[in-house]
Amino acid sequence: MWRLIVCVWFAASGLALDNLYSHPRLIALSPTHHKWMNTTQVHGLMRDGQRFRDITDIQELLYGCSQTLSKFPTTVSQQAIVNPLLKQVSQEAPRAMLTNLTRFHNRYYNGDWGRQSSEFIYTLVRNMFPQVNVTRFQHRFPQASVIARVEGNENNGEIVVVSAHQDSINQQDPQNGRAPGADDDGSDTVAIFEALRVLATSSLKLQRMVELHWYAGEEGGLLGSADVVQAYASKSVIADLHLDMVGVPAQPPAVGIVTDYTDPDASKLVRALASAYTDLPTRDFQCGYACSDHASWHEAGVRSAIPFESQFIDYNTNIHSAQDTLNTVDFTHLLKYVRIALGFVVEVAGFSTLPAGKSQTELHETLQQKASESMHSHGELVNGVVYGILTVPAEGNTVRLDSNAGCVLTLWTAQLTTDRVSYLRHLNIVSRDGFAHAISRLKLLETAHRFAWVRPEVRSQLFWLLSELVKVSAHGVDQVVLALTRQVRSGDVTQGNVKLCWLMVRFVRENY
Repeated sequence: MWRLIVCVWFAASGLALDNLYSHPRLIALSPTHHKWMNTTQVHGLMRDGQRFRDITDIQELLYGCSQTLSKFPTTVSQQAIVNPLLKQVSQEAPRAMLTNLTRFHNRYYNGDWGRQSSEFIYTLVRNMFPQVNVTRFQHRFPQASVIARVEGNENNGEIVVVSAHQDSINQQDPQNGRAPGADDDGSDTVAIFEALRVLATSSLKLQRMVELHWYAGEEGGLLGSADVVQAYASKSVIADLHLDMVGVPAQPPAVGIVTDYTDPDASKLVRALASAYTDLPTRDFQCGYACSDHASWHEAGVRSAIPFESQFIDYNTNIHSAQDTLNTVDFTHLLKYVRIALGFVVEVAGFSTLPAGKSQTELHETLQQKASESMHSHGELVNGVVYGILTVPAEGNTVRLDSNAGCVLTLWTAQLTTDRVSYLRHLNIVSRDGFAHAISRLKLLETAHRFAWVRPEVRSQLFWLLSELVKVSAHGVDQVVLALTRQVRSGDVTQGNVKLCWLMVRFVRENY
């Protein structure tokens, strides 16, 4: 299907338009070392592998722009929302798109091949996702950045960015050399396209606006991202997750976490996402000055993070050459970064607590109707709500229960709320048996071998729920409490047992 959908425009000639370098450019080789350079000198930096920023047009941004950093999640709390999305992730679209993207002679930002490749990305996104707003962001050079917007359902003024750069160069001949750019940076171009495909075809309603950015001119000194960040200076950007090279793993494979010119909290979240949604460890490393486009957001005071394909910045020796080809890309590895990106979007953008267009009253009526459909429907709803109470503490950190605990949480139920008080309100609405089914679920945790698997955060939530059930004199709750007292081990002074004893004492003092 994708082979038929994706079409490519090939240029008869790759002559550079060269309008960017008609005058010298101010190049930053470090935060303090700036130098005016012409085309030949800039290309010389590329041949030498020297990282740099072109700051000619963004000096005011560098010294005058600073955005307030908002409260940011650092733990994984929305597995129930993310996991169904991950089941939709596939190699088909990324492989087809990258096959065509690497057919361009190169994607040099200041030439016609770069212009055509950006037009290919724009047209593909526009045609494939008519429900998504997609625009070209024009620069002073031929290649345009491409921005696709998934509207937020509640906080449309706040933006979460997931980005990659689209250009490629041959280090020895940036303007005319063959540069398929499969890994650098075609792998990320198609990775965020796949993330967009999953989001655009799902029923998930995000709270904040999410934008997918394909930047032009990264190889020319972060040109495209600098222009975009400058244009967004007055907007409320919550964070940027930037991908740059995700297709060639090292041995042993790992997710590299860039720790310089990035935000510690955003990087902490990425580590947690990699742990939750991939089978790879994470390894921290420093990438250096002007490493990639995340630095443009970091410079503007916006949280940024970048998960890299490995723990070694120079592991893939094929980049910036004719050897950076499609057959070198590991698509299984690439998709792990799509998973990280989807997790990042859900955690940071949030999801709507109400189905679009429904009031709280309508939602409660829907819950009541569904709970009355059948015993099975009632049981599933109660299971989901109990799971939500146990895994969503007051601070909003979800903790996974062991699957044998019998708690089933459907995506539909999870979209209703994100805090334990609201889950308890839903439990009151859907329960048709005086909480008997809910209490039967809690009894599954009574046995010693199962209770030992329950994490401390879930234990705290369990006692909170039991307190609420005691307040309404729910039948059978005392038996659950009595059974839990047997889990306190005499003479055991380990931290877990002491905490359990403290929870039990506090519970009895407050409720009996």
